[in-house]
Amino acid sequence: MICIRNVCLKAVLLCFTAIVFVHPTTAIAQEVTASYISSATTGQTTRDMSITHIPVIPHPATTVFFVGMPHEAGPQMYSIVASSPITRVERTLFEDNRLALDIHNSTTTLSGPQPVPPFLAVSGVRVSQFTADVTRVVFDLESGTEFSIDITPDRTTITLTIQQHSLQDFSFEAGEEHDTIVLSGINPSVIRAQPRPGRLRFYLSNTQLATTVDTPLDGGFATHATLTYGSLHTAVLELAVNEFTSHTMFQSGLNETTILLHPATYRNIRYDFDERAFRIPKVDGFPLHITHATRFDQYHHQQFILSLPVNAMELLGFGEVLIADALLRSVTIAHSTHNTQLIFNGNQIFTLDLQEDEENYIIRVMHPRERYRQIVIIDPGHGGHQPGAVRNGIRESDLNMLVTNKLIQLIEADGFIRAYTTRNSDVFVGLSERAHFGNSIGDIFVSIHHNSVTGTHIHGIETYYRESVHDAMRLLTNRNLADIMHRHLLFTLSSNDREVRSANFAVLRYSTIPAVLLELGFMSNPQELARMNTPEFQWQAARAIYNALLEAYLWVPAR
Repeated sequence: MICIRNVCLKAVLLCFTAIVFVHPTTAIAQEVTASYISSATTGQTTRDMSITHIPVIPHPATTVFFVGMPHEAGPQMYSIVASSPITRVERTLFEDNRLALDIHNSTTTLSGPQPVPPFLAVSGVRVSQFTADVTRVVFDLESGTEFSIDITPDRTTITLTIQQHSLQDFSFEAGEEHDTIVLSGINPSVIRAQPRPGRLRFYLSNTQLATTVDTPLDGGFATHATLTYGSLHTAVLELAVNEFTSHTMFQSGLNETTILLHPATYRNIRYDFDERAFRIPKVDGFPLHITHATRFDQYHHQQFILSLPVNAMELLGFGEVLIADALLRSVTIAHSTHNTQLIFNGNQIFTLDLQEDEENYIIRVMHPRERYRQIVIIDPGHGGHQPGAVRNGIRESDLNMLVTNKLIQLIEADGFIRAYTTRNSDVFVGLSERAHFGNSIGDIFVSIHHNSVTGTHIHGIETYYRESVHDAMRLLTNRNLADIMHRHLLFTLSSNDREVRSANFAVLRYSTIPAVLLELGFMSNPQELARMNTPEFQWQAARAIYNALLEAYLWVPAR
């Protein structure tokens, strides 16, 4: 048995990353878990270990202008800096381990996600103008994280400090059916497994070590172990293992984790991390025909399903194949009587490309921009508890979705453009989340809306854009895209021209790709509402937008 004991805490210095300034924001950007973001976590909930409560003290309004991240040479401390004393800080810890800090009587010069170092207890940080006078900073915490919140004496800096873990004991024991590793002092919630060919790595987030290990193991599944620092924030346990070795990890005591190494239940499926591709060998008498598989791209849930018209249990086995790279989390192999499903679970939106050579079926995992030449993001406005305008029992969010669904049908029938939607059901998605979704994978962003005002006589089409600093670096500017869209809508729908207009809508402000917001008519006008509520109008509007996209993409360089 191998043991390491008496782990001690090492003092480190605190420093922060460079300040990033963006334009001020004025609209409300609610913090939500968007339909395309899988942020739910499992395991223990996070715990607030703060000793003191931050009192409320009246001060003039302030501006939040900086969020500081841990540096390579510092502990896990995050700072929120304001230009003058802060009046009030309110904290909310959600069930999915999101921590929201609301800074009252403030505005912010920041917006959207902020860059965070990898493999820390905080996987994401977002800033928004939550209400007109409240700045919200949200931290995505890993399960089981303990933290404290403080404010400096001058009340200009809020500090979030993540409590460090301590690995007190490591032991290994070989067995006939499995090898056993016990880690004392930490829980499974702070450990992330990542396989590599012939290797199995375990990242121990925010964990202290007093010494390191580099030793052979006489196990049935593991042959060598190293335990060292991956960075000053993260310890790494790396095992040399046999091929098709799997693991089971569970909490076996108070602050104790047990890892069992055992044979994998899957077989004959290998992942090349450099090529990001799976290879399944071709077997005589067992036609898999993977290129003819039925495909279900569940990108709103970061999932892609391949359904094979054959039971491949004998060839592939079953269970979960852990991947844990930038795009892909795992693959689950499941079977029914005449069917096998390969369920690909992602860490972000991805797609698959299916190929084969003489010896293998090949499944390549790709970012959408790697595979598709042109990608448009269609945004059906509103949804969920924010239905938009409602007239005569008709909800704007439903009309937006009806046009979107018809537009998607036209795009998919042609195949020239790949379309993604910010939502595909009646759910609420935050405004900044919609734009950031488009920025991450798209070339063009189109938000579909229907207008409404107090009176009943106004009718017609309005198209909105916002000038952007990004316009100088591309042929298709936001104004160019708006002009193209507006012209096609007027020509196809023969509606009243309410002109192309500039506006500071949040989805336009947060977009870094060419973006427009379309108001296809006024629900407050009874005649126009009746027309917009017909399939004929919806198909015409979809056709106009599609034709406009075909023209707009002439100005977008193909990848």
